[in-house]
Amino acid sequence: CALPICSILTPEELTQLKALLPFGSKAKIAKNAGVTRESVKRVLNGDWFNAAIYVEAFKIAEAEKKKRENLANKFKAIIQP
Repeated sequence: CALPICSILTPEELTQLKALLPFGSKAKIAKNAGVTRESVKRVLNGDWFNAAIYVEAFKIAEAEKKKRENLANKFKAIIQP
């Protein structure tokens, strides 16, 4: 990347963020941020910086994390005697 800052996240953090994004998230992020899916891909790969894309990705990742935690808690409640 030619810019001094291409990503606000480390490569490891970008990997973790992408792992939290469910299928179809890139299209949703692109729509909500008003950019193309290619732009989302480049930001999530650490090649570009776009604050709007990060904001949308964080919203989706946070909701997905809460969803997964709720499901895990429900499962634990079911299997506990």
